[in-house]
Amino acid sequence: MERWNAEQYLKFESQRTQPAIDLAARIPLEHPQKIIDIGCGPGNSMAVLEKRFPDAEVLGLDVSEDMLKKAI
Repeated sequence: MERWNAEQYLKFESQRTQPAIDLAARIPLEHPQKIIDIGCGPGNSMAVLEKRFPDAEVLGLDVSEDMLKKAI
């Protein structure tokens, strides 16, 4: 399996985060209780979801240990 490198991934953070910002803005829910970010990477998308839905519990899942360490 290919290894993901969080530092390399985040060199393009704004380009990788913009789609998450665009998609989160289109979610019609106003007050979800729980959100699961599957493939959360280093947590940049989770931060978008936490900002859009501040009262929700956001859980991030990823197969890359390096990405998860960066997300914490």
